[in-house]
Amino acid sequence: MDYEIFKTEKEKLEACQFLPQLQDHPGWKLIIKALDLNIQHFQKELRTKPFESLQEVSVLQDRISDLENLKFLPENLLKEAQPETEEEPEEDLY
Repeated sequence: MDYEIFKTEKEKLEACQFLPQLQDHPGWKLIIKALDLNIQHFQKELRTKPFESLQEVSVLQDRISDLENLKFLPENLLKEAQPETEEEPEEDLY
């Protein structure tokens, strides 16, 4: 993401606690189903609708991409909330 959504460590901890619950929640599964149906609709439109310009095609492709990405929002937020691990420098073998 291009912005930092979690401002404090407390917010990150809360996200790590609650986002897994959201992913398993029946309500989220209904949202995923609705997103999938919208994606199918726009993909069909992309295949069947006559477009007057490439810009119209591009806008529809972007919309499909946005909907696909939205399905993974809790997972992506959870990744962002994970504590940053400091990578240890590799030992110089020489």
